[in-house]
Amino acid sequence: ARGPQAALTGPFARGDHGVVAAHLRAIDESSPEVAAIYRAIGMRAAEMADEGGHISPEESERLIRSLK
Repeated sequence: ARGPQAALTGPFARGDHGVVAAHLRAIDESSPEVAAIYRAIGMRAAEMADEGGHISPEESERLIRSLK
């Protein structure tokens, strides 16, 4: 697959819930506005990770739930 799904890397592509949670804790403390942006981008990144076959649909849903 080509496109953004194929290029996705990082904690969302790996389904790394621990890193995502740590990012959110750090960002929430310093900037709630930036945390809202991280959540929005993260939700789409989790969907793309699923679409690109990086993670399972269940892992994607778990990431999305953790971002709400």
